[in-house]
Amino acid sequence: MDSWHSQFVAEPGKPQPARNWQRWASPALDKIIEQTRSVGFDDPKSIELGKDYVKLAVQENGGKLGGREIEYFTVDDESDPAKAPENANKLIKRDQVDVLVGTVHSGVALAMSKVARCRAPRCAI
Repeated sequence: MDSWHSQFVAEPGKPQPARNWQRWASPALDKIIEQTRSVGFDDPKSIELGKDYVKLAVQENGGKLGGREIEYFTVDDESDPAKAPENANKLIKRDQVDVLVGTVHSGVALAMSKVARCRAPRCAI
């Protein structure tokens, strides 16, 4: 995410470094990136900043993805792979989500992906 900071955007007519090739500059994104630089990877604040980034990206696309309004649901996976199938099932069955985006813990992600694969169209990242 750091490479999307405005500091990597070249002026028009100058060669653009490979980092932010779209030349997209956003003061709101810069703020998120700068806060991210100051917290550790395992700091809970980094999760909130990641969510802020996703919400900003959706907002920059008119609040929609693929022409559809976005609604956010959050579940604490507690980094526990045993809880992942239950959490994923709740999101898919009860909340009828179309996409699962999450987790840093590979065991949780694997367990989520097994549930999501059974109910197309779903995506676990």
